[in-house]
Amino acid sequence: MAGTVTTDLSKFTGTTYDSLCDLYNSGDWTLTQVTPALDADYQIEGAGCLSAKLAKSGATTMTAVFISSAAGVDLSNKNVYMALLCLTPALLDSKANGGMRVRIEDASGNWGEWYVDGNDTYLGGWQWYCCNVHTAYNNKSATAPSLTTIKKVGWTVKQTGGATKTNFFWDAIRYGTGLSIKGGTAEAPTSLQDFYDYDNTNKLGVVIKYMGVYLLQGKLNIGDAAGVDSSYFKDTSGSVAIFRKNPAYVAAGGVLFDNAATPVPLAGTHELKLQGNATETTEVYFGAKSGSNGINGAVFKAEDASYRYKITATDTNVTKFGFFGCTFQDAGVVAGQAYNVNKEFLASSFVRSERMVPNTGLVTSCVFSSAPGAALLLAATNHNAVGCSFINCGVGIETSATGSFSVSGYTFSGNVYDVLNTSAGAVTVNAEDTTGLATALTVLTTGQKAQSYNNTGAAYVDESTPAFDAAAYDINVLADASPEAEDAYLFGCTSSAFLSLLLRQEIAAVATWTITWEYSTGAGTWATLSGVSDDTVGFTATAPACRKITYTNPGGGWVTATYNSITAYWIRARISAYTSRATAPKGSQAWLGTTSNTTLNNTVTVKVTVKDAATTNVIQDARVYLKAAAGGPLSEGTVILNALSDVDGVVQNTAFDYTADQPVTGWVRKGTASPLYQTAPISGTIDANGYNTIAFMVADE
Repeated sequence: MAGTVTTDLSKFTGTTYDSLCDLYNSGDWTLTQVTPALDADYQIEGAGCLSAKLAKSGATTMTAVFISSAAGVDLSNKNVYMALLCLTPALLDSKANGGMRVRIEDASGNWGEWYVDGNDTYLGGWQWYCCNVHTAYNNKSATAPSLTTIKKVGWTVKQTGGATKTNFFWDAIRYGTGLSIKGGTAEAPTSLQDFYDYDNTNKLGVVIKYMGVYLLQGKLNIGDAAGVDSSYFKDTSGSVAIFRKNPAYVAAGGVLFDNAATPVPLAGTHELKLQGNATETTEVYFGAKSGSNGINGAVFKAEDASYRYKITATDTNVTKFGFFGCTFQDAGVVAGQAYNVNKEFLASSFVRSERMVPNTGLVTSCVFSSAPGAALLLAATNHNAVGCSFINCGVGIETSATGSFSVSGYTFSGNVYDVLNTSAGAVTVNAEDTTGLATALTVLTTGQKAQSYNNTGAAYVDESTPAFDAAAYDINVLADASPEAEDAYLFGCTSSAFLSLLLRQEIAAVATWTITWEYSTGAGTWATLSGVSDDTVGFTATAPACRKITYTNPGGGWVTATYNSITAYWIRARISAYTSRATAPKGSQAWLGTTSNTTLNNTVTVKVTVKDAATTNVIQDARVYLKAAAGGPLSEGTVILNALSDVDGVVQNTAFDYTADQPVTGWVRKGTASPLYQTAPISGTIDANGYNTIAFMVADE
C-alpha cells in the first residue's frame, strides 16, 4: 500500500471562520492599528490570506490576533505555526527590538510574545514560523498567559517607518507537534520526501525543503502505533535534514525554559521517533548496509547546537531498523533498544552530540567526536557496542552498571576522561584491540551538595539538585545579577572528601575577574587549595564542554563545615578580584571525583624491531632486553621483553597490561654468532597506544 502521512496540527475555530485565513470577518479578530483585507493573490494556501497596510511606526506596535470560539485551547507541549510575508522589510524594526512577533493570549487577557524576525534577519518571501510555547517570552504581560486556556493567537509588528501601501500578509495559523507516516511496502517504501510532499500540499510548515535540504520544525513519527498497518520506510539518498531552532530562541541568554514553576526543557520538541505495533511489520532504514559498512546515510543537524533534537528508537514493536552511515550533528539523546540482530547503528558519526543510549542494542564502528558530556552510556555490562572511536569528547564512555565489561576495537583520543564510572560501585574495563584507553574517573553518587553565595547580604542558596542532575542549563555559577568580589559557588559532599571536580559547562563567562579555589577548614574559615589545575579558566573557557578541576588533596586540614544548614566537605570558587562580567557562566551537571574504584585492563602491544643501521635489513636472533624504568606503575627493573628476534627481526608482547604510562629502558645485543653487532640502547615510554620502536644496530666485524 502507498504511504499515508497525517498531522496533529489543528486550526483555531472562531465565531464565523477559522484561523486558516481563507475568509475574513472582523468579529473573529482583535485588531490594534490594523485594518485587514482578504487577499486572493498572495496566499500560501487555500483560497486566500489576510493582508494590511501597516502605517504606524516608532513606539507604536500593530497587532492582529485570532479569537478562538472555545473557552480556551490547551497549547501545553505544542508548537504554534503561522506563515508571514512582509513586502517592506526595510521598514521593520530589528529582531532584537521585536520587528516581527508571534503572540498568544489567554482567556484572562494575559499575553506573551516571541520575537521571530526583523529587518536584520528576515529572508524575504513567505516564511514559516514555529514557536514552541514553552520557550521564554521576549515580551509579556505582568502575568504570563496560562498555556491551558489560550484564547487568542496571532502576530505583532513594530516598524521604524510607516507603509503607504499594503505591505503585510498572514496565513495558515495552526497548533500541534508534527507529522506521522505509515504504510509503504518493501518494494515501494516511504521516505523523507513523502513527509515533504504532504506538507507542501497542505502548507503546514513542519517540513520545508530548500535547495535539496529538509528543514524540520517539529516531530516526525515513523510507523503506525495503532496496530492497523505495516510500515516500510527507507531513505537511502544521503538526505540532509536540519532541525530548525525556535526563531525566538537566544542561546546566550539561556532561553531554554518557560516561565512555569517547574521549567520544561525544550530538548525533544524536535524529534524523529520510530514506532510500531504488536501485530504488523515495521521496518525503518536511513542509509544502506554494504558488508560491514554503512553507505548513503542521512545527515541530521541542529540549526543551533544548544537547541537539540532527539532520535528515539526505543519502541520494541519496530521489527527492524538501521541507521547506516548516518551523521548526527548537535543531537540530543539518541536512544536505541535491547539487543536485536536486526536493529543497529552502523558506521555512523556523532558530532558534538549528547550521549548515545544504546540500551544493549547494536552500535558498530561508530565515531563519537567532541561530545560536550558523555558520548556513550553503557548501562549494562552485556552491551553490544563494538569498534567505536571517541575523539575529543568530555567523556568517552559512561558506565552506570557495576561489574566487569569488555570493549573491543575501541579508540580513545583527546578526551577529558575516557571512562566515567557513575555506578556507585566497582567497575573493571577489559579492553581488547583498543588504543588510547588511559583515564577514568569514579564519581560520588550520594551526598553531593552545591550552593551559591552572594556576598551582599551573606546569602546562600542551595543548588544541590540543579548542580548534580542531568537537566540542561540549570547550574547558575556565579550568576548573581550584580556580581562582586567575595561572591562564591560551593561544591561539597556530606560523606567524604573528594579529589576532583568535573563540570559540564554550557555557556562561558565573559568576565574580568580572578577566581580562587579554596577548601573548608572549619566554621567560616577557608584555605587556598594548592596544585590547582582549572580547565574552566575561571569559567571563561570555550563552551559547551566538560572541564575538570583538580588539586592536591588537603589531607587532614580539610574538615566539614556547615553553611545554610548543610554540613559537608566543601570547596569553593570565590571571586577574589572583580572588574566586570558581561555574560554569566552556566552549566548542566557536575561530578565529584573520588578514590578510584575503576580498573582499566588495557592490553597493548610492546614491540621492538631490530634492523641493520647500514642496510635497514632486519636482524634475526638478536637479544632484546627491555625493562621498566623509574616513574611508572611497575617496579623499576621489572623485565618486559627478553627474547631473540624472529625472522622478521621482531620481539613483542601483544598482551601487555597497560594501566598508566610506563618509562622503559634496555638494549639489543648480538655478539655470539656471526654477523656480530655492537650493543644498541633502547628507551621510551609505553603509553595507552603501546610501544613500537626500531633498534638500529651497527656491524662489529
